[in-house]
Amino acid sequence: MAMAAMIGGQVISYGWVSGPATLGHVASEGLSPGLCVSHGEGCAVLLPYVYGFNLPDEYAQSKLAMIAEAMGVDTGGMGKKQAALSAIAETFRLLEDVGLPTSLRECGMDERKVPEYSACILERAERMYAMSAYNPVNATYDNLVEFFAAAYRGKRALLDRLGV
Repeated sequence: MAMAAMIGGQVISYGWVSGPATLGHVASEGLSPGLCVSHGEGCAVLLPYVYGFNLPDEYAQSKLAMIAEAMGVDTGGMGKKQAALSAIAETFRLLEDVGLPTSLRECGMDERKVPEYSACILERAERMYAMSAYNPVNATYDNLVEFFAAAYRGKRALLDRLGV
């Protein structure tokens, strides 16, 4: 695991590696220490919410459709967005199957911290990772508040917002 973590740290340093996962990485890095969860667990919990955050982007929808297929979803007959939505649902199922939390509430986050985390992560994402250059959907304070609020409230909050 130490070797995998080291290689992951090296890989993430290349700007072209960044992408839809950058938001999850930056958010987990900022939240994990305060929630006493590992960085990997934080990334995992946030992954379906990152997918939802990036869903409006057509490129992200194409990538998510491929993820759905890789997860065994028969996407034949589905539109790109529907296939992308199935990737989000399957990711929640995977988290549940391996016994990981599916919300920040389950990780012990205080909902009142959403505005503080949103401002901190937005500043950190730009300062450390230039996230706006790589993430399909540009992060703003308002959409990060929505992101963290959904991640706190959990799976149903995100799926309802996305119409699933």
